[in-house]
Amino acid sequence: MAKFPFFSTKALSKFSLKISPILKNRAVLYFLLLLAIIDSVVFATKGDNMSIAVLLLVGFLTTFFSKNMIVVLAIALCATHLFKYGIENAMEGFKEGADGDDEDNIMDDMPSADEDATEMEIPEMTGADTDEIINDAKATTDKLVASKESKVKDLEKELGDLQTSQKNILTGITELETFLNRAEGFMQKYEKYAKKPE
Repeated sequence: MAKFPFFSTKALSKFSLKISPILKNRAVLYFLLLLAIIDSVVFATKGDNMSIAVLLLVGFLTTFFSKNMIVVLAIALCATHLFKYGIENAMEGFKEGADGDDEDNIMDDMPSADEDATEMEIPEMTGADTDEIINDAKATTDKLVASKESKVKDLEKELGDLQTSQKNILTGITELETFLNRAEGFMQKYEKYAKKPE
């Protein structure tokens, strides 16, 4: 049975001795801390809250297994980057639609980042095209105005209902006030008949 020199305990102990100073080095700790802060700022400016949450969550969970902050930060940074860029690469080939027909995809007509924007063809518009666009815009504004008017009518109706409810509440309060005045008068009238302690 042949022994592999790479997996012997002697080789592993030499390997751990070489890594041990790195795991206790302050410069490495501050470097990883700086990377974590820079990543957090970059994720925040891009609005990538999920990556920030993964960074914090993995860092928090790693503290249960290791008290060495270099290990915690390194694992959190690696896991966050694997999550972020691994998901992006996995979703890169994903296409919308069940048929796989991309003929009517609008983004195909757009120039890519590599192409020059001046090379993009701008279609010439005829009078009929502009009339059609103007008619579409008028129809859309008419629909919006009608929608706003119906909403205003609904609000006016609700306001009328609210005013009616307010009047009913005020009349109820005045009736309650007269009832309470009568009850108070009744109590004062019969107060003299109450038994007094001797």
